[in-house]
Amino acid sequence: MGLSRNVIPGITGDYVTIVFTTMEIPCSLQGVLTSSPEVLGGTICFAGTRVPVETFLDYIETGHSLERFLDGFPSVSETQAKKVLEWQSENSRLVLGLAS
Repeated sequence: MGLSRNVIPGITGDYVTIVFTTMEIPCSLQGVLTSSPEVLGGTICFAGTRVPVETFLDYIETGHSLERFLDGFPSVSETQAKKVLEWQSENSRLVLGLAS
């Protein structure tokens, strides 16, 4: 799990170290998805975007087409979305911690 350290001034003027952890992305989706404390508080998003993968999964699960999602979120590539669908067909949403 990746760690990012930020130092902020504490109340007394001393420095306090805050450690933010990022969510773990499956190896097969490295480069497709990303999680960073600086982007939506560490929510798993499509790499290079601020689009949460959970939004995509919700679209698909409620019967919307891949094309409709891509039209609404043009920063996500078709390749990225298809890789997530391939991964999902082999795995569970539980692995990403997105179970409803």
